[in-house]
Amino acid sequence: MGRHVVAGLSRARCPVRVLVRPGQRMPPAPGPAGVEVVTLDVRAPAAAWKPVLDGVRAVVHTAGLRAERPWRGETFAAVHVEGTARLLTAARAAGVERVVLLSCLGAGSGGHGALLHSKAAAEALVRESGLEWTILRCGLVYGPGDGRIMRLARWMAWLGRAPVLGEGDLAVQPLAVGDVVTGVVRAATGAGLGRRLLLAAGPDVLSFRDMVELLAAALDRRLPLWRVPVGLARRLAAVAALGGPLPWTGDELEVLLQGHTCDPREYFHAVGIARPLPFSAAVRAYLGP
Repeated sequence: MGRHVVAGLSRARCPVRVLVRPGQRMPPAPGPAGVEVVTLDVRAPAAAWKPVLDGVRAVVHTAGLRAERPWRGETFAAVHVEGTARLLTAARAAGVERVVLLSCLGAGSGGHGALLHSKAAAEALVRESGLEWTILRCGLVYGPGDGRIMRLARWMAWLGRAPVLGEGDLAVQPLAVGDVVTGVVRAATGAGLGRRLLLAAGPDVLSFRDMVELLAAALDRRLPLWRVPVGLARRLAAVAALGGPLPWTGDELEVLLQGHTCDPREYFHAVGIARPLPFSAAVRAYLGP
């Protein structure tokens, strides 16, 4: 997500300072003009943020954890909640004007699971920060470099099969990364989105079966469906970093199984997207040569 946001802000002629965690390379090649890359762990003390935030007007908070690694101190509480609290403390001290938080669909909806609870807690911190804020609760975001739908497509091409979760009737609402970036840039640079919480999802509500069949069509392949029982998917996700035959971690799988969907028309209207990208067309473009 962060790479696409950087590119979008650069296209909008915004000078960008990119925060990357130690050991991460971002971007992989020399950055675009006006992009400065600095290294800092989101869990760093608030005092360490001062030079990072010097001269910054808006913060786009995309940092997120896909799976907990408690032995490394990487927990949802440490990253999503405590890290956000330190960032906001430092942002207020540095005179930052606004913060844009990318959250996930289902946060604050009563859904269960540590991932959703930590996202909801981060949202509460942002709303109470005293800064101008916009929160985008995003659905299943896909696009170049994503570790879920695009990875699933690559696995399908390699396996020669289309994995279907359970009976295949689980509702999903994939959202093209380009339509997320449009909203982020508008919220970070424009007016009219202050103190707004927007539900951002794609224009199409699909069954999981429909989604993988559209992926197969985008790959120009006719692939037999391979049913993966939910219980098996859960067991594999518990021992595999990317969820076994489905590219979701165990926590992400539980969020997916809750089937969060929404009416995204308010989001598209607020950020000025007249024609949101349908999954069938966008995914073919993203998977193209």
